[in-house]
Amino acid sequence: MTLCFLPEQIEQCPIARLKPYANNARTHAGDQVAKLAASLVEYGWTAPVMVTDDGEIVAGHAGISLAERRAAPDAG
Repeated sequence: MTLCFLPEQIEQCPIARLKPYANNARTHAGDQVAKLAASLVEYGWTAPVMVTDDGEIVAGHAGISLAERRAAPDAG
């Protein structure tokens, strides 16, 4: 089995196209969410959200959740 973690492409897409990974085990405490929100406001997106070809989120669930709350049209 070959694993590849380099993206084939980077693109922007509407948040509505994305869906959370059903078995995502990560949770974030309130203070972590607040720190992430402050970081997104101050620095913007510093790492792309990773998704499968069909829009399932692999990495970046918390950022997408915050973007949805802020009603941001796109996540990068």
